[in-house]
Amino acid sequence: MSANDDEQIEAMIALCNEYKSLNRDTLDFIVLKQMGVDTLPFTFSLNLLLFTTIIQQKIMDTEILLRFLLAALWGGIVGTEREYHSKSAGFRTMIMISMGACFFTIISQKLGAGNPDRLAAGIVTGIGFLGAGVIFRGDNRISGITTAATIWTVAAVGMGIGAGYYFASGCASVLIIIVLAVLPTLERKIDRLNLLRSYTIVVATGQMSEAEITDLFESHKLKYNISSESCDANQHSAVWLVHGHLLHHESFIAQLKTEKRILFFSY
Repeated sequence: MSANDDEQIEAMIALCNEYKSLNRDTLDFIVLKQMGVDTLPFTFSLNLLLFTTIIQQKIMDTEILLRFLLAALWGGIVGTEREYHSKSAGFRTMIMISMGACFFTIISQKLGAGNPDRLAAGIVTGIGFLGAGVIFRGDNRISGITTAATIWTVAAVGMGIGAGYYFASGCASVLIIIVLAVLPTLERKIDRLNLLRSYTIVVATGQMSEAEITDLFESHKLKYNISSESCDANQHSAVWLVHGHLLHHESFIAQLKTEKRILFFSY
């Protein structure tokens, strides 16, 4: 090998290292050249390998950009639905979650080539903590579970895009939109059949017994359970958890409005 060839090989290695893609074909060619095997004119072979290396890197960069754009797109679509319903995790949050999960997945493939699932498991754990932050417990109900589940699934979509599973991620995103936008109508119809409500009923002490109140529930075909109660010299207050058909609740409320012995009620 001539000194000029040595300089060209060093230039090729430096350029390949710059693009972080010193592939197997390039290494094999350098070894063959050092052994004196010359199957093609060296200058043409060198230029061809350098051109291929650069093109491969550009394609990888373009694909990474495409993954980020897809993650932002699907996360934004889901986030738009959440934002429209004024949920705590809305448009920007869903985009950030999807893009973050996508980026972590890409990094896991680059840094943990032998064991990429370790970083992916960390994503799932971190998203779990993020989802827990949007769950709130009220007096007799818990809110935010659907939003937390949405955060979890959007992160899964971002991971799928980061791993290159575009079709599967797109299908999952469409199903998420269907669940969030279409199924609530069905959910409301199911709730009408067995609706749970919390009633606070206040009566004057000694004017209306607990048995009389339960008779009201039973007469309207409602199932009940007392949650808490308090009593003083003037009035008795109780919180009831009641479930039944929506029409039965409405007829029960109508009777409460006409009952003179009831000082106050709310639901």
